[in-house]
Amino acid sequence: MPAPAPLDFLAQALELAGLGWHVFPLNRAAKTPMAGGRGYLDATTDPDQIRAWWTRFPDANIGIACGASGLVVLDIDPRNGGEDTLARLVARHGPLPATLEARTGGSSQPGRHLYFRGDLRKGVLGPGLDLQGAGAYVVAPPSVVVAPYEWTTGGEPEPVPPWFSAGIAPPEAPEDGGEGDAAWSVLGVAFQHVGWLGKRLRDGRRAVLCPWRHEHTGGKDYATSTVLMPPRTGERVGWFHCSHSHCHGRTATDALNALGLREGPVHAELRVNDAGVWPIELAGRSASSARYTVTTSSIAAGWWCSRWRPLESTTRTPTRWRTHTCRPRSCR
Repeated sequence: MPAPAPLDFLAQALELAGLGWHVFPLNRAAKTPMAGGRGYLDATTDPDQIRAWWTRFPDANIGIACGASGLVVLDIDPRNGGEDTLARLVARHGPLPATLEARTGGSSQPGRHLYFRGDLRKGVLGPGLDLQGAGAYVVAPPSVVVAPYEWTTGGEPEPVPPWFSAGIAPPEAPEDGGEGDAAWSVLGVAFQHVGWLGKRLRDGRRAVLCPWRHEHTGGKDYATSTVLMPPRTGERVGWFHCSHSHCHGRTATDALNALGLREGPVHAELRVNDAGVWPIELAGRSASSARYTVTTSSIAAGWWCSRWRPLESTTRTPTRWRTHTCRPRSCR
């Protein structure tokens, strides 16, 4: 892949979009999406939109939405044993194909991103070895965080190795019908949908990236100061809490609005298999009747509501679902 001029973010964003890869702006010197948008759900190949973003924010880092781009990126983090994990898997499954590769700059110890073509959801292959696919994004060169991200090879992404899909751990099953882990709440799947859902904490809570982090005066991303809490019995939305003073009084509905899911009639097209419930399309209308639609791959994490009920279902084939008018407040 041709190397862009040093720190020419616009030129590289346009070049990536020319490959059919959906890009969007990240904060300067950071891996986080800019406030006010929907993260990787806003990613596009439209050159006019890309020029508008990087004309306004010329030093914004570049994010690539993996699912929309048809990419699966193997994220190797040597700090957490990623190279050792990969070596064990390669010994078992055989060498990886020579593919497009980038050196990451998100920490003082660089990692690697190996780009493949395919359609897999995000997942974990082992310690320090993540798959960034549908439901995730990656930081692209020449973005700079601690150090610059850089392409280390040229060429095109190769097809994703078949054993990647077999190695993805399935979603953790909730212990009490979906209420034991905040990731299974409406808030949880909404935050996961934009790539802002963090690790599981005690009591089923989840660390998340605060939608208003640009207002914070300190703290770290995905710290325990901003969390989702699982819903009470019989409820589905869950609870949002951020301990920063600027976020005092902000509610679950505020968080959903910040993620772009506003009140109004909602419908969804979903698929059910033995791994769980996966949305294909989520759509609705805001109070102003402007339609907004979120589409994902058939196995990407997304949104569902407790009032959607199956009309017919099997474990491995699509199912039809009855929908209703869903508003965050009415579905608590």
